[in-house]
Amino acid sequence: MKIYIKKTISSQLKKIPLIDRWLIGSLIPTLIFFTLGFTVFSISLGLLFDLIQKIFATPLTILGSLKIIFYKLPKFFVISLPMSCLLTNLSIFSRLRENNELIALKALGFNLRRFLLSSFIIGIITTLITFSLNNILVPTTNKLSELTLRQELGVTNDIKLSTDIQFSDFSSEFSKTGNYAKLKHLFHARVYENNEMRNVTLIDYSNSDLIKIISAKKGIYKEEKNQWYFFDGQVVEQSKFEKNEVDQKSFTTYILPKGILGIGPINIANIPKDSNNMSLFYALKARKLYKNSGNIKELRRINVRINEKFTFPIVCLIFSLMGAIIGASKKLSTTQSQSFGLSILIIIFYYFLAFIFSSMGVSGLLNPIISAWTPLIISFSCSEVLIRRYS
Repeated sequence: MKIYIKKTISSQLKKIPLIDRWLIGSLIPTLIFFTLGFTVFSISLGLLFDLIQKIFATPLTILGSLKIIFYKLPKFFVISLPMSCLLTNLSIFSRLRENNELIALKALGFNLRRFLLSSFIIGIITTLITFSLNNILVPTTNKLSELTLRQELGVTNDIKLSTDIQFSDFSSEFSKTGNYAKLKHLFHARVYENNEMRNVTLIDYSNSDLIKIISAKKGIYKEEKNQWYFFDGQVVEQSKFEKNEVDQKSFTTYILPKGILGIGPINIANIPKDSNNMSLFYALKARKLYKNSGNIKELRRINVRINEKFTFPIVCLIFSLMGAIIGASKKLSTTQSQSFGLSILIIIFYYFLAFIFSSMGVSGLLNPIISAWTPLIISFSCSEVLIRRYS
């Protein structure tokens, strides 16, 4: 059986053109080397020093810190892949150029676009790996890392801790001009922890004559009863027509009628603030929740992050192509040190551009799709210009 499988794989590999097998065989070991190197470097720079400081200043143990590093590995591995693609193609094609192997291939009739096919294949493979890890493994391991850190430090184990929870409840109203959404309730809580809302404020606009404001130290939602319970607070009722008519009452327990607010505020509180802790499926679910709650600011932010979950993996493909172009061209770089310096500038420029456009998308200056995809389109356009110029 094993012999049959080996023969099948061998026969399938022989169908791949020799030049592609040769280039891909050169690219893969270098890609693995750079990815491991960048992963170790990223962990050292972004995590290790902070953990060492916590070991001496907090109850964090060495074993606990090793667990945290292990859980963070997928995150830093994903971050390292785009840069590794750029430097891998850069170094391999620079070496081929310096050894005059590219000239020999050109003499056989192969042009630059034909060389780039291998880089394109590597870019597609790393793009799929990045997308899969970023949406399946990374959100889970990030949560495990945070939970481990909380357990080691002796703080709450509730990784669903959230702050500044806002939820709006609307109802459909009909008028001569058509139907529209009318605000019924506006909910805000300072902290959500251990299934409790703290420092809660609820403004009730459902009554056409009164505005009711409920303030409480704590709020709990009982799902089996579909009711909210507020504790230790006060209720203020003010007439919409007579501003001086104010009724204020204190309470130890206040129960909302069944069905008001519902589980909406809990769902909003459970959405992670960091998009790295969300899979694509969860991000789409969060977008629907923000849309239903009327939270425009968070809706814009999550729309940008959803698009970035597609654009970030594709950077591997763009960087692979750009690395191959720079490495193969004498006009762009004459030595490997110049090539390396140029690649660092490309990485800095792209992520700076992505940050600027992302911020513009979140703030509402640009459409989320435009803000997320524009840096990628600019980079791809630059790659195409370089191919046309130096092929």
